[in-house]
Amino acid sequence: MIPRPFGPLGTCTPLGIGNLQPDPDQTDWDEVAHLYERLLDAGCHLVDTAQCYGVSETFIGARLRHRRADLLLISKCGHHKVLPDGSWRSRAISMSDIDDALLRLHTDHLDAMLLHSYDLEPLRRGEALEVLRSAKKAGKLRGIGYSGDGERAAWAIDHGDIDVIEMSLSLADQANAALAERAAGRGIAVIAKRPLANAAWRYRQPAQAPEAHRVYAERLAALALDPQIHDCADMGELALRFTISLPGSPVAIVASRSPANQDANLAALGCGPLPAATMTTLRAACDSAAQHDGGWPPCN
Repeated sequence: MIPRPFGPLGTCTPLGIGNLQPDPDQTDWDEVAHLYERLLDAGCHLVDTAQCYGVSETFIGARLRHRRADLLLISKCGHHKVLPDGSWRSRAISMSDIDDALLRLHTDHLDAMLLHSYDLEPLRRGEALEVLRSAKKAGKLRGIGYSGDGERAAWAIDHGDIDVIEMSLSLADQANAALAERAAGRGIAVIAKRPLANAAWRYRQPAQAPEAHRVYAERLAALALDPQIHDCADMGELALRFTISLPGSPVAIVASRSPANQDANLAALGCGPLPAATMTTLRAACDSAAQHDGGWPPCN
């Protein structure tokens, strides 16, 4: 894997490590640690976690602290809380959110802290960004950023203080593609979440997919892509190579608890980006399918 520019944070290989979400009741914690270690050894040094990912930060801090020099460590804070009426609202953040994350992760700094799917109205007010700016000035963060999609991501990109943007980018989710290119053009590091569209091609019928995966299953069914036509071994290879080939050179984060799937992802990355002609064909197919379906908004 050839490193690519990653905004003000330097460079990064095109495959990062998503949230492996250790089960609090997991008995074989060594196995989960091994899954992280094997990807780090393969050169996947970006590790993405979040305050709301259960014990993820605590686990990474306890089991990967000896690899801190190898990590590009990204976390997120300010995720939603549920109000009495059942609606959601972004959590206000303070410096304690940063300090608590540093304690859990056993480090004196994060490479970036992102506002996690933060709503546009509090994002515009600026208090949360001011907390991140203060933490960066204090040396607790190398970079600050935003994780989200659409209008909120566009505002963050145009704001001027953002170093890192994380957004949904995949064969089944291209609504943010122009934003990723715009961000990279402004020197912002781009992270692609859900680059495999939850591998929703595995469901024979979209109705068989869990609700959280169904929209991707429906979109992929509409595309009806044949990976072999594009010289790819399977849909996993086609999907991953497509995402890392999008303008903006996004770094794709993938969470897989299967060593075989991890190896398949590494092999796919070893084949490099897709040819420009293939990308033109695939993007046109996706645009056509999305327009026929009334448009495909980004899936946050």
